[in-house]
Amino acid sequence: MSAVIREHRLQFEEAIAPLRAELWRYCRHLTGSVWDAEDLVQDTLVRAFAKLSHIYGQAVPARAYLFRIASNLWIDRQRRATVSTVAVDDWDSATGFGSEDMPDLVPAFESMITRLPPRQRVVLLLTEAFGFTARDVAKMLGTTAGAVKIALHRARFTLSQGHGSEQHSEELALDYRVLERFSQLFHDRDIDGLVSLLGEDVEVEIVGVADEMGREEARRSSLHEWSKEWAAHTGRILFVEGEPVLVTFTDATQRTVNNVIRLRTVEGEVTKMRDYYFCPELMAELSAMVDSGYENHGYHYRGSAS
Repeated sequence: MSAVIREHRLQFEEAIAPLRAELWRYCRHLTGSVWDAEDLVQDTLVRAFAKLSHIYGQAVPARAYLFRIASNLWIDRQRRATVSTVAVDDWDSATGFGSEDMPDLVPAFESMITRLPPRQRVVLLLTEAFGFTARDVAKMLGTTAGAVKIALHRARFTLSQGHGSEQHSEELALDYRVLERFSQLFHDRDIDGLVSLLGEDVEVEIVGVADEMGREEARRSSLHEWSKEWAAHTGRILFVEGEPVLVTFTDATQRTVNNVIRLRTVEGEVTKMRDYYFCPELMAELSAMVDSGYENHGYHYRGSAS
């Protein structure tokens, strides 16, 4: 059963692959965070894959459908962060719109929109950055074109007044010695040493591809696959949006990013790892931060099944 599901999921992701970069860009501007953006993309894909089985006898325009789900997921989460509310309904299918490429938002605009309430931010992004009409957005959000135009007017007014609240990132308790030790062991390709730093119940997520529970499963699966690679990767710890990240490079020159691994530590152990090897949009943004290129590994694991 799981093999059948994986095969269908692979076909689905290959079908929507041309839309992934634009979807990620939208989620990045919407959330204001590389980590939250990737989470929102992955959740959108899971939701879309699950819901397509409930749609019969009608075409589903992929671009509008994915943007609709991402928008409603994010609006709903923002509401739940402040007050208990009924989830926004995003089960209905969407109508099709154009697929022309839209320009990236400039950083100043991205900073400004964080002042806006969730629905106004969604409306502003969809209309002014990604080219959807008020009617398009109304269909996505289950409202009227008039309501969308009002939200857009209010968003523009808020930005013109310079009002709004600041967002604050969560402070994390970090064990710098564990992080530095992890980086050194990775550089030395010391699998036994790396495993010794992992908590017994460590969670390892190969984002969008697989989950591993426990250090022995990590040793048997992802770390084993990594040990078979010929490249002598190097790595260093960076802090991105306040969180520790192991950025790995293809060689000692550190000109090409090979992978990004997000780490959590508790009492001297690594308790969670999120591996973004198959997240090229996130890799591209983080590699730009360190003035490097990056390797695009695609969205799927294509190794042997042996």
